Amino acid sequence: VASPVHGDSCAETCTCRSALQHAIITAPAARDAEMVKKLSAVAGRMLKNTVSGE
Repeated sequence: VASPVHGDSCAETCTCRSALQHAIITAPAARDAEMVKKLSAVAGRMLKNTVSGE
């Protein structure tokens, strides 16, 4: 079990925050609803308008 992350002083400037911004991703109509649910915690912002209507 990993210990909790309390804060990251570089979080606001880290390029990882926008890593998916220009990614090529599957069209919403072709996405698997179960996989979208699984990925929502890490890529929810990028997976809006999914097949499940989220």
